[in-house]
Amino acid sequence: AKGYRHGRPAAAKKLAACRAWIFRQMRNAVIAAGGILDRQGKIRSSQIPTIVSCSFSGAPGRAKCNVLEALGLAFHAAQDFYSHTNWTDVAAPGPPTVTNPPGLHHRGAAPWIDPRQRAGMPRGLISGCYEGIPESRYCKGRVRHADLNKDKGSIDVGNGRAGAGTTPRGKVNRNFARAVQGAVADTRAKWAWFETTVIQRYGVARGRRIVCAIRQDRPKGC
Repeated sequence: AKGYRHGRPAAAKKLAACRAWIFRQMRNAVIAAGGILDRQGKIRSSQIPTIVSCSFSGAPGRAKCNVLEALGLAFHAAQDFYSHTNWTDVAAPGPPTVTNPPGLHHRGAAPWIDPRQRAGMPRGLISGCYEGIPESRYCKGRVRHADLNKDKGSIDVGNGRAGAGTTPRGKVNRNFARAVQGAVADTRAKWAWFETTVIQRYGVARGRRIVCAIRQDRPKGC
């Protein structure tokens, strides 16, 4: 909008950097997965957390731990895309303002953060400003994280259904549930990409064994 405090080029650069970071973590997970098997294609028990669990500190560890950490970082950032942007949102009634920005009304996973696709950045995509606390000071005149996020609400762990949101943006127009649905679809798509890419990189037999070892806490049957 005219007079808005943050220019479109700068905003696009920030969003693109976040997208690139997600994709980099996905690639890191694929590379780390190769350390799960030895040269004969057998699972290296020393690289599987069984008795001693993983320690996610950012430092390299056992191969499976490295895979889980990289995937976790990518999934978390991608899930925040749905909570912290206006991709799935429907704005509250009334004119658009910095506290009630336009929503893009999309459903499902965003092609732009899908590593299988070459989609352009969605027109009108924004995320909430978060430069420090209080946001009212650091994000004055801009759409804030507090105005746009859908971070809180109830989700049934049995069936995955999302209930009512409890943040200002999440409360209106089922925005919390819409964000959850998008995040779930995106996470499933990224896991499918990971499985397919591991099999392509390491071959069918080795790739399937690696995926099996990642899926199971105690992969004796892989």
